[in-house]
Amino acid sequence: MDELWTFIHKKEKQLTALEKLADVYGGACIWIAFTPICKLVPVWVVGKRTLGTLEK
Repeated sequence: MDELWTFIHKKEKQLTALEKLADVYGGACIWIAFTPICKLVPVWVVGKRTLGTLEK
């Protein structure tokens, strides 16, 4: 497992109150599962940095 942090549309501090409630924009992590030998990426998930997102 590895992760990469990025943001979608806007950074957290620039979100409006409505955008924060929608929980769609802002910080996001790209979780990547890969095989180190052949560099195959069988699974990737984009979402918030939570245990629930990691377990998907």
